[in-house]
Amino acid sequence: NNTNQCALGKSVDYQLESGNGGGDDDEVTDIAFNRHAAVLEFTGTWCAMCPSGYLHLKYLIEDYWSHDVVHILAFHDSTSDDPMGIKLTNTIFNKFSLGGFPGFVVDMRDATTEKVEILPMLERSFEKYPSTCGIKLTSSCSGGNGRVEAELYAAKSGTYRLAVYILEDGIVSPQNNNGSYDNKYVHNHVVRSLVSSIYEGDRVGDIKAGQKATKGYDFTLNSGWNADKCTICALVIDSNGYVTNAAVCPINGSVNYDYKK
Repeated sequence: NNTNQCALGKSVDYQLESGNGGGDDDEVTDIAFNRHAAVLEFTGTWCAMCPSGYLHLKYLIEDYWSHDVVHILAFHDSTSDDPMGIKLTNTIFNKFSLGGFPGFVVDMRDATTEKVEILPMLERSFEKYPSTCGIKLTSSCSGGNGRVEAELYAAKSGTYRLAVYILEDGIVSPQNNNGSYDNKYVHNHVVRSLVSSIYEGDRVGDIKAGQKATKGYDFTLNSGWNADKCTICALVIDSNGYVTNAAVCPINGSVNYDYKK
């Protein structure tokens, strides 16, 4: 079922699925979580090429993975009259020096405005950067006021951060689509607000391998949002500032750890 080899008089440690050896400074467990990735999509209702950029990303995810493991966060431009624009969009857009719309950032690591570069970026995330921390979410909301509880379970000891967003699907709003406006265009995965204090993620703390930590947030839905179409999206961010896992749950619901089987 397995093999190993070591030199005479020496030793060799377990090779865990996380791809890291043991040791005090790199402590790992045999827990393994499925890798979830996050793609930050930068878009605007004025942008003629943004719909084709989104469709390319959507079909790419469906062809190679699924929307259960690659999560889209659509950030709308706040420097125009886009009704879904938020200031955070342009803060992150400038941070990654994107320079044009549509733009894409994969796992807070790689950024591009070229559609053909998204696939190799995602492949690199899945192949080279296995998840080192699992996440479980529970959310409840009534009358526009809610609370989300996140639990992180470390497969590898480290300092972890948490970024939490409210997303909304099914928003019908005019969109420039290849030069002409579609007044019935449906916008999905729209980032409505950041629940955590910073997009780089609030510090959850140092979590030892095999241990858990929790963090909770209160949130309020705007009266113009459709609560039935809203979800909570959480990104687990490692000490390098990169997304190591992600999860999405209903505004009234939960999602459990996604263990490797």
